[in-house]
Amino acid sequence: MDIVGAGTSPAAGWKAPASMVLVQLFNSGMILLSKVSINDGMFVFALLSYRSVFGAIFILPFALIFERGKWRDIDWSATGWIFFNAFIGYAVPMSLYYYGLKDTTPSYSVIFTNIIPLFTFVLSLVFR
Repeated sequence: MDIVGAGTSPAAGWKAPASMVLVQLFNSGMILLSKVSINDGMFVFALLSYRSVFGAIFILPFALIFERGKWRDIDWSATGWIFFNAFIGYAVPMSLYYYGLKDTTPSYSVIFTNIIPLFTFVLSLVFR
């Protein structure tokens, strides 16, 4: 039996760490570009709108392919919940995030972005 294990490829050992590093690099690059855009006078809500539109354009083909049969299940109630969650769970926190980024450095932004999973874990323990 080899060191990697039965049925796994040697590449499986480095894919997860490489993916985590790439996510951090992309996140840091996005924060730096956002900071430059905000410092050059871009309106925070315009930046938030552009980010949402480009994200939707990127994700829409995958949703159309992989969620093909689930479109019929969406009624007005589900649409309302989706809008509510998008507003409270994305638009409000991201606009506050960008307003905070306007007054601080990208270093603080990266640090506090990495605290989000910890805060989520603590909240899950508190609310069970």
